[in-house]
Amino acid sequence: MKTLTKSPKTLNIIFPMDDFGKQVEALAKQEHRTVNAVLKDAFRKYRSQKILQMVMKEGRRLARKNKLTEKDFGGPFAK
Repeated sequence: MKTLTKSPKTLNIIFPMDDFGKQVEALAKQEHRTVNAVLKDAFRKYRSQKILQMVMKEGRRLARKNKLTEKDFGGPFAK
């Protein structure tokens, strides 16, 4: 049975080889990774942060709506 695999789509990013570009290349070399791998990892972390921020914002909204306090969650918690 023949399996079909999709070829990956590409996204080209162009940025000047100023200090930022040189730092990305240096980091990739230091970690024995490709620039592509470093940038993919950076994007995944950025996306994870944004998702966490959205979840936290929605959690705070629902807690206010339901008049929940830190005590309802086992708090108080450090700020």
